[in-house]
Amino acid sequence: SVLTVRRFRKQGYQMNEVVPVATILTLPLACIGFVAYLIAGIHANTTATHLHLLYGYIYFPAAIGIILGANLAIPLGVKLSRVLPETLYVKGYMVILLIALIAVLL
Repeated sequence: SVLTVRRFRKQGYQMNEVVPVATILTLPLACIGFVAYLIAGIHANTTATHLHLLYGYIYFPAAIGIILGANLAIPLGVKLSRVLPETLYVKGYMVILLIALIAVLL
């Protein structure tokens, strides 16, 4: 969504228009990534007892948690996108991206 949001923002669209479109475009990529990690890790060594819920490179309790968390947060995000001022929306988006960057680097 980072590239999509940036491109649409440069074309003059508001954040409350851009983020839903970026989210919808991200879904197919997430599904492709899920299937790719599932297939790529089919022959991975998952014999440890605590990894019995790991299929491919997908740990299903974590995947389910991410899916449920995202679905619970979507209604809140939609409501906030309608009431937040544009500048606060942009700053909030940047904070979320910064948190994601730090999480990836750690």
